[in-house]
Amino acid sequence: MGVEFIDQALSRIVGHSDPNQFFEESQQKALTITFEEGVAVPHVQAVQCANETEWRNLLLALNQDTPSGAKRRAIVIHNAKDLLRLRRAVALKNLVELNNGSEALSLNQFRVGRYVLIPDTDVNQVHIIDAEVAKYFYHTEHYYAATLQAIQQAIDKLEDSLSEMTNQN
Repeated sequence: MGVEFIDQALSRIVGHSDPNQFFEESQQKALTITFEEGVAVPHVQAVQCANETEWRNLLLALNQDTPSGAKRRAIVIHNAKDLLRLRRAVALKNLVELNNGSEALSLNQFRVGRYVLIPDTDVNQVHIIDAEVAKYFYHTEHYYAATLQAIQQAIDKLEDSLSEMTNQN
């Protein structure tokens, strides 16, 4: 497994030493980083992406579970705003980890006087991008779709449990 920095990937895609060249309108490309459950190395590729609508559709499509049922999470970088969204997703992951996980940060756990720990940030620190960061990246754009997907998964589990109970009787 090799490690590649995002700026290096962007530079490689446009064939230029300046990664900011990736964001010129003439490029009409997006960098996708897709994490699939059970696969150790994410799939990184450049794809055609002309505008924000295509970016939103691509992000939604790549964050759907595979036909075999494996969870899939993806990051799609099309413009400089997406790098800011990625930084925020990394910060959110660090905030959740620092506060004992997402269960500890659920709304029913908040009380008057409860402390929430905020991580220090260092602009020179290198961060690993993983499936959890990709999940937060996706949720910041498609929170309704993510919520509906979670509700559907819960309904499916309930129906499976009810079917098992019916088959046992």
